[in-house]
Amino acid sequence: MAWPEREAGARFDRMMASERLALPMRVLTVLAGLALLLPIGIQFIGEESVYAFFLENMMKTGDALHAFYRPPLFLWAAWGVKALLGDVSPEIPLRLVSIGASWLGALVAAAFARESFGGRHAPWLAALVFLLVGEVQFWYGWLGYADAMFHCFVFASMSSAWLAARRRSLGWLAAGVAAANLAFMTKSLIAYAFFFSTLGLAAWMFGAIRFVLCPASLLILSASLAGPWFWEYAHGGNGGATASLMHDIAMRFNSFDPLSYLCHMAEVGVQFAARTLPVLALVAWHVIVRKEPFLSGESGRMLVVLGVNLLPFLLAPQSGMRHLVPLYGWASLILTWWALHFDARMARRLVMVVAVTLALKVPYSFAALPYL
Repeated sequence: MAWPEREAGARFDRMMASERLALPMRVLTVLAGLALLLPIGIQFIGEESVYAFFLENMMKTGDALHAFYRPPLFLWAAWGVKALLGDVSPEIPLRLVSIGASWLGALVAAAFARESFGGRHAPWLAALVFLLVGEVQFWYGWLGYADAMFHCFVFASMSSAWLAARRRSLGWLAAGVAAANLAFMTKSLIAYAFFFSTLGLAAWMFGAIRFVLCPASLLILSASLAGPWFWEYAHGGNGGATASLMHDIAMRFNSFDPLSYLCHMAEVGVQFAARTLPVLALVAWHVIVRKEPFLSGESGRMLVVLGVNLLPFLLAPQSGMRHLVPLYGWASLILTWWALHFDARMARRLVMVVAVTLALKVPYSFAALPYL
């Protein structure tokens, strides 16, 4: 049975009240956010030292525009945090910015749920599911890379684009453009691909193409040029800065042998699904046991958006799982939509799974991560 969109939130509210699960879920949501802080003090991992080097260089030279070879919003934020904290190890401000971005991403999920799913508890559930996604809770959600901030702004731009098309709202459209520009200033031009693909698909599915192409909308959409224009202006305006970012995207499509290519496509799909655990496992069990069509209702439309945005990474032989980080927020919304349809037994299982996952975060943070 496919529940009407906002009825799902109301039904979930009734179930949460009857089972007295509202308070445990809210407590677990707060704990899931705080759990991101657990590994904040362990040694650098991977490229975190690279970001730390450029952060120190930026602060030493005072050059906020040219001390980093990519758009520098992540380092600007880390600079501000380091200035507030004083003399601390450089991984602390970097990781605090990432954790703050993940908290903001949870708020984006909650805002989307409030607007789309209805009910009092759906926003809390959406925030909890977002924070529980394995890639967020156990890796990029707290690491001192630009990915968590990039994820947050891409997620906000996609969610705003969806709501803009559904509501015919110029306000949501402007919010989406602003978020896409912030995402670009954090990392990459690919931010605009996520935004415009979501907007185009949502406009097609909701019959809002005329809204998107009206003069007011086009004027707002033209503001998406602000980020690239600023970046070019700051680097002499000869096109070289943007060209280097385009080269970074194009190199992902360098081919290799067909067998490796097919293995890559399979690996991307399997790993992406695996990194949305543990909620995905509950949703899959729920769908199989209840024999409900997985593409029913809102989830079908949202899966179309996810699939189209995943497709370039499946086709790009040199892409890696790190490039898919911006899509986990959108995946969490699909999982939230299905979790809203859980019965009382499945809701209790969700609470238990969250509690176990957060308990595992303690030995993971203090025993497993130091040995990686």
